[in-house]
Amino acid sequence: KLKPEAEVAGDGGGDVEDTDDEDFEEEDDDEADGRKKKKKATKLAKELSDLVSYVQSVHFESFAESFQSGRPYEMSSFSEGKMSSLSSSSPAEFIDYNKRQLSRIYPAGKRITSSNYNPQQAWNVGCQIVALNYQTPGDEMDLNNGHFQINGACGYVLKPEVMRSPLSHVDIHQHDLIPGVVPMLMKLKVISGQRLPKPPNSGAKGEVIDPFVVIDVYGIDEDNYRAKTRPIANNGFNPVWSESFRFLLKFPDIAKLRFSVLDDDFVRDDFIGQFSLPVSSTQSGYRHVPLLSKKGDSLPGASIFVHIEFETATSLEKASLFDVNAFAKSFSKLKLKPVGIPEADANFHSALETVKSSCSIRVRLGLAVDDFKKSCGLSSSAKIYDAIQACLIQAQDGEISDFLEKENDILKVKSLA
Repeated sequence: KLKPEAEVAGDGGGDVEDTDDEDFEEEDDDEADGRKKKKKATKLAKELSDLVSYVQSVHFESFAESFQSGRPYEMSSFSEGKMSSLSSSSPAEFIDYNKRQLSRIYPAGKRITSSNYNPQQAWNVGCQIVALNYQTPGDEMDLNNGHFQINGACGYVLKPEVMRSPLSHVDIHQHDLIPGVVPMLMKLKVISGQRLPKPPNSGAKGEVIDPFVVIDVYGIDEDNYRAKTRPIANNGFNPVWSESFRFLLKFPDIAKLRFSVLDDDFVRDDFIGQFSLPVSSTQSGYRHVPLLSKKGDSLPGASIFVHIEFETATSLEKASLFDVNAFAKSFSKLKLKPVGIPEADANFHSALETVKSSCSIRVRLGLAVDDFKKSCGLSSSAKIYDAIQACLIQAQDGEISDFLEKENDILKVKSLA
């Protein structure tokens, strides 16, 4: 039998009646003639309803309007598209809004397959209730489960102090350091794997897997990274990678770290296992990372062995710690998968050396530009135009640099010939 739900009127006094237009009816089992009788409308005391509901849903107009008249118990709902737009155009205002009021984010209606959006973008601006399609496993649900490992998947996770304090002003898109946040340099070495299972439904692929590890860092735009190890052929029992990576995190307090292990395959790399957790919950030292299935179930005995080290970065110029030689060496090991077409394989192989050289040149050029900015007394986040302007000002004051010269009291760049 169907029972009606009572809806509470906004400002009415006394008892509140059900306001549904549709009459709810139920069958009377005792009546042999099959006739139906109407069920009386349920009455509900407003005083009792007020005790049950702690949050009032309101329509969002603008950040300015909510700042003037918003109340802490009011909550607005945003579609993922609206959230993405606001977090891109007005991230600081969105963070300030979420210090005073609640926001609920929900998947777009066009996701008819119950797919999910990346919840990290909503967490970046302090949204409290980020709804996902829990029935659909994937990277997004892995992040969500990892995020709430802090409190044992029970209750709430407290946001960083700078995202709660009314005195702080956080703009996650600014290029300089975020006030109140200490950047961190995370050094990660993927050493080995243990008892890695075959991917589900992989019986036709053979008996042995070729595993490799993917490391994803999710956070603000400048903290998003992806790195991969090389695949180890025919070894799922104890593969050894022994590869090191470095990640400079501008806002480590809200960043997430995700390890995933895949089976290298010509057509599609198959998923083996993953583990996600907040960077703030990651401990330094040698660690065994247990692997979980796509649905979040434990994979008995399966893990990867890693070493993690954190260094406090007093400025974003810590990025210069990046080892260019090691980077160039990693590109020297780069190989291409054969596609099986001799002509195509030959063309790709001939272009590989050019790709390696271009990547190395690009990194070296970036570091050279950073050094130039520092020599002009600016940070690495400054624009190259500002650095040139500062250099010219110094030269006008008589401090001629190595690549400038004066000719008839006019500054010119020295000839490179």
